Amino acid sequence: MSIATKSLKSLSMAVSLLAMPLMAQAYEPSTQMYGDSGDQGKKPWVFDIETLTVENENYRDTRWTGEFFQMVLMSLEPGEVIDLEVHNNHDQFFRVEAGTARVQMGETREDLDFVATATSGYGIMIPAGYWHTVENAGDDALKLYTFYAPPEHDADTVHQRYEDTEGYEH
Repeated sequence: MSIATKSLKSLSMAVSLLAMPLMAQAYEPSTQMYGDSGDQGKKPWVFDIETLTVENENYRDTRWTGEFFQMVLMSLEPGEVIDLEVHNNHDQFFRVEAGTARVQMGETREDLDFVATATSGYGIMIPAGYWHTVENAGDDALKLYTFYAPPEHDADTVHQRYEDTEGYEH
């Protein structure tokens, strides 16, 4: 291979490497932030989940509901709880973005023998069939998000305050 051919191949490779970030930017999906209201489900969505969660002021806000999966943001004031419940047909995941959560779980509602504290950055895995409750055990708002598979709430469900959940069946 001649020096000119080697130089041309090296130059071509360098141009390709330099162009990669430009090509990636050209195809980067548009992002949406918290100000984009409503359930964004059943369509592609790229967002900053930490900012979305921390800026959420609603007790419960379904933000993405698909056919098999759902993301819900939650904000609990000090002392507020996610009431004792069980999901027999799906697992659940929580991630705490801010605040302190006291988590209780058990195989029966009378024996919540698993008790833990979760703070910013912690994940909580709740197996199907486990009774569970989450309480804001701190002095500041507890900001978290949860994933359900399959969805638990109707799309666009929003409860601004804990009191708005009275009588709510899901």
